[in-house]
Order: sequence, then C-alpha cells, then structure tokens
Amino acid sequence: MRPRPRLALALVATTLICGAWAPSPSGVAFHREDVEQMFPEPASIDYEGTTGHRVVFIGDSLGRLVEVALPRRFVPRYRLHHFSRPTSGLHDLRGLMARQAATRPDVFIAELGSADISSHRIEDITAWLNDAMDILTDVPCVIWPTVKEHGVDAWYNRHWQPEAAELNAAIRYQAAVRPGVHVYDWADISLHHPAWLLEDYLHPNWQGADRYAQGLRAMADQCMATRFAVPFQSG
Repeated sequence: MRPRPRLALALVATTLICGAWAPSPSGVAFHREDVEQMFPEPASIDYEGTTGHRVVFIGDSLGRLVEVALPRRFVPRYRLHHFSRPTSGLHDLRGLMARQAATRPDVFIAELGSADISSHRIEDITAWLNDAMDILTDVPCVIWPTVKEHGVDAWYNRHWQPEAAELNAAIRYQAAVRPGVHVYDWADISLHHPAWLLEDYLHPNWQGADRYAQGLRAMADQCMATRFAVPFQSG
C-alpha cells in the first residue's frame, strides 16, 4: 500500500452526490467504508431491457460518470447491467466481477484501473488485471478501456503517467494473448479531445461521458457482429 491517500478518487463521489461534475483535489474525501455504504454492491445482477444480448459494465469513479450515458446508448438493443463505485478497483470488485460473469453476459466492459493507480503498486495492479481476465475467460467479448495517461493531476499520483502507461501495456498484452479481449483506447482518444475532460484531466465531463459510452457501444456492436455473424447498428 502506498503512503498517499487510499481514497483519492472518492472526491468524485462528492461531486455526484452534490450534482456537480468538477472534482477538486482540495475537497474532502470520504472514508472507504462511507463510499461502500453509499454505493453498495447489487444484491442481484439484474439487466435493464428485455431483448438483445447481455452487456455488463463495471467501473470506478470514471465509470460512475460514464454509466449515466450507457442506457441511452445500449438499451433497447442490448440488455444492460451496470455498477460503478468511486475508489474501488480491480482487487476491490473481483467478487462482484465473478458474480456478474456467472450470469453469462455476451459482453463484459471493465472500466477499472484508475482507482488502482492512485493507491496501489503497479506490480500488484498488473497481477490483479491478469486475475480479472481469468475470471472473464468464458465471456465471448471482453472490452477493457485503457486508462488516461497524460496530463492527469499529480495530486492523484506523482508517477501517474509511467504507471498508467505500464498498465495500458499490460491491458494490450492481455488482448494480444486472449482472443475474446478487446481494447477501447480511451487513453489515445482522450489525448486528442481535452475538451471532453474535467479540470483534473482524468474524469470525463458530460460530453466526454457520452462519447465514451458511444465508443463502447460501437465496440460491442463490432464484437457481436464478429462473434454471431449478425449486423449491428451503433447507437
């Protein structure tokens, strides 16, 4: 465990509860237990929608912003289950991930990694990534976004860029050796669209969240078309 605050990304929870979209490193962070109480894991894995292939989305504080746009982008073409919790990462959500995978989704989107970089050693994070990929082995299509690399507020981690680059390299490696894993390169996309980001240059604003969800939908369509040989129209 690093000496810096374990709950750096919990500040985003404050912005969500207060209705604002601009986290500030000078704000007041919640304790981990508080965040878990505010965002408890679902008792059951229920899907929104009644037709179409099943899509699971799991995320951290970035996911909490992106998932607002997910239903509009995915439903009714897909059945959707989503859960995100600020401060939580690969190690924290591994149990829920296994429960979600047990429902046999067709697409599993894992927006995880940013919370981990803010508080854990990169060696542990890459090991947890491999464990997560093992959990998702039987999912036909796994979409794993890269994490933002450049320009992120140093308050989260003074070594953010090299550690994010190392994590992204590990994500790409997993996609290279596991046929069902696909990379959504948010690191590259966001680098070219700074207007889609909040002032910390990590979290997306309203426009960025919608674009993020739109890109995930396009990848899900492409993956499903390849897997099931049926045409899909991106939303």
